[in-house]
Amino acid sequence: MAAEFDAHLKNCLLQLSTNVASEGNNIHLKNSAIIETKTKLLEICWEKALEYLLNNSTEIKPVFDKIRKFEASVQADSARVYGALIKTTEQIRETKQEMENSMTQPEEVQHIKAKLEENKTETQQVLEIAEGLEKDLDLKKAELAKTKEIHE
Repeated sequence: MAAEFDAHLKNCLLQLSTNVASEGNNIHLKNSAIIETKTKLLEICWEKALEYLLNNSTEIKPVFDKIRKFEASVQADSARVYGALIKTTEQIRETKQEMENSMTQPEEVQHIKAKLEENKTETQQVLEIAEGLEKDLDLKKAELAKTKEIHE
């Protein structure tokens, strides 16, 4: 049992070393590789404990299986949450970089400001036309009311 555990441990640590080295400076992906390795090590501990219990006490096996399944679901949920956190963090970092890039390009900023001014001018013209139409409508309503009075 010990030799198998040692071999599994060496394999996990070798894989971890490879994964961490390949991730460069991304601390989140390195942490993810560490969590994955811890999970693999925990799995063999569960397997060896279950193997021992099966050989020595069959009454405790159902309880142990429930505990193991619960722990496995917690690990899986934690891995999903951490994966989502990594993805969200990367998206935030990319968005921040895009914003910083767009802020450092003055011609693009000037273009956006010019478009904004153009839109403001167009909006003002539409509002003036709407006000004129509203006045015309009020005049037409007044004329209609006078016409009704004359015919009554």
